[in-house]
Amino acid sequence: IIVSRFKFTLNDIANKFLSGGPLLNNKSKTQDNQSNLLFDLLGFQLNAAKKLVFDSFVNALVKNDLTPGLFEMLVVIDANSGINQTELSALLEFDGSQTVRYLDTLESLDLVKRTRSQIDRRNQIVQIERKGKNLLLKLFGEIQAHEKHAANALTAQEKKQLGVLLQKLNGAWNENVVGLRTG
Repeated sequence: IIVSRFKFTLNDIANKFLSGGPLLNNKSKTQDNQSNLLFDLLGFQLNAAKKLVFDSFVNALVKNDLTPGLFEMLVVIDANSGINQTELSALLEFDGSQTVRYLDTLESLDLVKRTRSQIDRRNQIVQIERKGKNLLLKLFGEIQAHEKHAANALTAQEKKQLGVLLQKLNGAWNENVVGLRTG
């Protein structure tokens, strides 16, 4: 049992904030009749689920000297063999300096290589190396196992429904927020 030295729970604070009422009052609430507002907040639930799945994902990457951004770039390079550095930047919505830093890291790990384009010598062509392909295969296996474990409580139909609902939520959010990057 954890004993808190704080007088108000997060639910108390959230309830008061949303109701516009003062935090301090003379009425005492019992745990039974206190609404569980944090668990009704979509953002709170999404963050809790994200933490469960994303932390596991990041741990798999960190063991292999990667970050989520480096992993994303490696996946895109693998899916777009022979992409040039400028196209890669645009596709990932990275600025040029970030792309160079990420490619320097991936190259130092022997996961990708850059070569001058034979068509336009100003362009660098980026290709995944065998070591990069093998790492992706290994990581996808680990990540799928982690995600399967994280989604153990859901039936196959519930997993499918969750995917549909998240896509719908992301689509609605992106339509209402200009410049929001998905993914």
